[in-house]
Amino acid sequence: MNRFFLPFLCASIGFLSPVWAQAPACCNLLTNGDFEQGYTEFTSGLPQSCACASNSHCVSTNFQSKCGGWDNVPDHTSGSGNFLIIDGGTGGGVDVWRKSTPILANVNYCFSFWVVSQYDEAFDLELTVDGVSVPG
Repeated sequence: MNRFFLPFLCASIGFLSPVWAQAPACCNLLTNGDFEQGYTEFTSGLPQSCACASNSHCVSTNFQSKCGGWDNVPDHTSGSGNFLIIDGGTGGGVDVWRKSTPILANVNYCFSFWVVSQYDEAFDLELTVDGVSVPG
């Protein structure tokens, strides 16, 4: 069984341009992209549960909030902030985090997120925009 969490999924979406070096830090187009507001501004194909059970998700400040036997892994930014914890399964094909955000055609965007796995097993994670897989 694959268990992983996405602490800062798509928290940085910004404009890429020839003057990127002169632009301010990547502007965030997402509301609650850092999960500091808890279970708002996103949906998931997995049920919300902070119980130690597969195929569910939890927003919390530490990995052990989901499963007490897991490693003590806090938020990667401040050490005390919220992040999204996904207790995956073997079924596949589930949107673990979903958000509608208006974007413009013919503009480059930077998508970034952090991933840490509790186990050594490989897992698949795919970023899609309007149903199209984004390579990276």
